Amino acid sequence: MKFKNFGIRLAQAIEASGLTQSEVAKKLSTSPSLVSRWKNEEILPGMANAKKLSQLLKVEIEWLLTGEEQVYTEETEVERLHETTTTEGEERMFLKQLMSAQEKIIELLEENAALKEELLKKPIPLLKKEA
Repeated sequence: MKFKNFGIRLAQAIEASGLTQSEVAKKLSTSPSLVSRWKNEEILPGMANAKKLSQLLKVEIEWLLTGEEQVYTEETEVERLHETTTTEGEERMFLKQLMSAQEKIIELLEENAALKEELLKKPIPLLKKEA
């Protein structure tokens, strides 16, 4: 069975992380009883939760799920670096867009302040009373 002893590996990873079962559950936005069910192999986490678990507990997802260690070849390392670079590149692009948006907001606020100041200098016309 592919996931045999998943619960044992999960318990080991939790213990090694120094987190409690409740802390793991909280960080995954789930219940401690669900984490307990994973540890007891009553049910297995979905891939999204398995990935979150591996990241949180700092273990390879393949080891967590199968007990096998991933063998890094030059090709898998290049793929991993590409994913990291892509993510970092996307983050840089997002930060540039964010900074650009912030600069535009500041520019608009300064324009708004100048218009307010100009309006305050103008006299306010009074309405004439009709006879």
